[in-house]
Amino acid sequence: MTWFVNRRAYTRQTDRPDEKSRKYFFYQARDRQTKERLALNEQGVRKHLAGEQTIGLYAINPMTQCSKWVAIDADYDGAYRDLRTLKWELEQDGVHAIVEMSRRGAHLWILCAEPLPARLCRIYIYNLDI
Repeated sequence: MTWFVNRRAYTRQTDRPDEKSRKYFFYQARDRQTKERLALNEQGVRKHLAGEQTIGLYAINPMTQCSKWVAIDADYDGAYRDLRTLKWELEQDGVHAIVEMSRRGAHLWILCAEPLPARLCRIYIYNLDI
């Protein structure tokens, strides 16, 4: 939680897909009675790690505008192959990344040695030659 959670705001994925589109959507977690947004806690992280619920975290710390990690979520056929190619490109720059398969595609993770300005992370990713 110390490494990945940059702020307590988070989103939660619906438990069932939408009837028409068959897609899962993310929403702001709220208290059922007060409708106030819920802050992420250790129990929510544990449920996510146990596969009981899917949550979405924000990569950027709003106080510092820095990020400790970069994640690329690719949900399409061939995503794993494409992200493996991107991983190779990153390694040519000395950046180590991790690729993992997901239910609908793949994820690429870059874990920073120290928080980096999010602006620089975006510029770097956008300018990769792939």
